[in-house]
Amino acid sequence: MIRDDELLRARIHEALDGVQRPAPGLLRRCVAAAEHSSRAPRLRTVAIAAALAAVAAAVVVLTLLQHSLSHGTPGPVQSPTPAPQQVLYTVDAGNDVVALDAQSMRVLWRRSAGGAAPAAVTATGLLKLSADERTLWVLPISDPRGGTALRAFDARTGTPGVTIALSGGAVYSTFAVDPRSGDIAAVGQDGTRILVSLVDPRRAQVLSTTATRQLPPRAPLGSDLALDAVFTADGSRLYYSYGFANADRSGVDWADVSGAQLQPCRAQAAGAACAPGVGVGLALAGTTVVASDTGNPAQLVTLGPDGAVRRRVATGLVGDAEGGVVVSRDGTTATVLGACPNGGGVVRVDLAGGTAQPVATPVSGAAAAPETPCGVRATLLADGGIAVSRLDTGFAGANSPGTVAVVDATGRILRQATLPAGVVDLAATP
Repeated sequence: MIRDDELLRARIHEALDGVQRPAPGLLRRCVAAAEHSSRAPRLRTVAIAAALAAVAAAVVVLTLLQHSLSHGTPGPVQSPTPAPQQVLYTVDAGNDVVALDAQSMRVLWRRSAGGAAPAAVTATGLLKLSADERTLWVLPISDPRGGTALRAFDARTGTPGVTIALSGGAVYSTFAVDPRSGDIAAVGQDGTRILVSLVDPRRAQVLSTTATRQLPPRAPLGSDLALDAVFTADGSRLYYSYGFANADRSGVDWADVSGAQLQPCRAQAAGAACAPGVGVGLALAGTTVVASDTGNPAQLVTLGPDGAVRRRVATGLVGDAEGGVVVSRDGTTATVLGACPNGGGVVRVDLAGGTAQPVATPVSGAAAAPETPCGVRATLLADGGIAVSRLDTGFAGANSPGTVAVVDATGRILRQATLPAGVVDLAATP
């Protein structure tokens, strides 16, 4: 390849020499030929002009090419490829799925994922991109506890795809996508057990359903749900959080995945979580589990792969964080957002050192002001900002507007979008 380039340069330089120092008499012979032409005397002037123009054009073209070669440029300059558009996806309590331009917050497309939803919905992980980022998977809400089917949409156009019915008799409220295989794990309950269904999206079928925990007898405090789920990077383990209302069953569980088989963790107490008391917000930093607890004051808890607590960090937020936990791309920090009814606020936690740094101070004893960042579900954007669903109560309403806000590293709200219903979950392209 190098020899070919050198040969090409040598030939171009020879051509340049021939044009810039033409052979003696070249132009004179061109003119004489035109003057003595008996058949086309009227073309004499045209021929002279054409010859001179051709030589001049060759000089210009080859001189430019010589300049390109001498400066080491490979050829014509191409326009830079525009930066890819980042898309922010939302699903609201009305089962509408919306794709937004993450920078302008302009609506790109809007689709309905299901029929009428309950009046109030707990914000859980109902929206995920496929492993190849071409498909947006949604778990439409058909019951206050969740839904019974997965729906696919083309992530770019919003064109509806397949619908996959999950195991009958159960209601599912969160799911995760295996980054390795693309399989989906949906987590829900049938009233007495936590269930995990593994789904093959390519064949649009459920591979297996496993009861991973027998729940304690129902307490009167309120409903509990599977709140969030996430696979490890190699797809070998699924972590999921469950609870919210009753402390006796709240916490993080996990299951090792081998094909269509699950091996659930074993809790120390019957009906309890393997890592009790945490998991309102759930994320992974490498092999470290990062979760907010359900106590007051709020704490960010890190767990080892075995579920043992490594560290508890007081965030200073009022009440629990209700799911607004985001881990940085390098896994070194976690950002926790306070719930809007509890004053909001933002805290950044150094996961290695265990120190918490307030970024935006919560409003003491009152709901978050419009300029105070707060929210439930959150996702990291490519520019380092965090998109978050602002909910004025602990639930997303199907009949009241919802707000998605983008918060920068200083806690400042950069931009917002208002949607017809409360936003239940968010996802974004990398």
